[in-house]
Amino acid sequence: MRLIAHRALRNGPNRELENHPLEISQCLDQGFEVEVDVWYQQGQWWLGHDEPTYPTTIEFLNQAGIWIHVKNFEAADKLVELTHQGWEFNFFAHDRDERTLTSHGFWWTQPGLEFGPRSIVVMPEWHVDVEHIESVWDWNCAGVCSDYVDRIRAAQRKSGK
Repeated sequence: MRLIAHRALRNGPNRELENHPLEISQCLDQGFEVEVDVWYQQGQWWLGHDEPTYPTTIEFLNQAGIWIHVKNFEAADKLVELTHQGWEFNFFAHDRDERTLTSHGFWWTQPGLEFGPRSIVVMPEWHVDVEHIESVWDWNCAGVCSDYVDRIRAAQRKSGK
């Protein structure tokens, strides 16, 4: 199962750390995949949830393990253009959708909805108490995107699953 650090968070919500380039790199170095919020404005790539916050590069975004949540139309359109030029990004766009299909064919699925073996279940902690987050290992899904990936990994290692 894929463990995806939501906005590069590993141990719970933290507005100061989310989408920070150093946190993203640390997650990747520790073997996690990472969901990042990406903007494209006036020829510049940015990371940030509610607004462009940290400048970045297309090369940084093209690392294996990064799931790009595009935050504006310009970013989505530019990624589609680059994909047609041979770049391989894993990206998706959604707002209030229950689920959306990523460019790599996964269903990015909101909490509490039906899911299957090609689904990434987003924020399982909104449906399962954090104290019992290890139960995600019994789910029939491709992965989870959570603020608590350290806890999920520790529970998995402890259980031997």
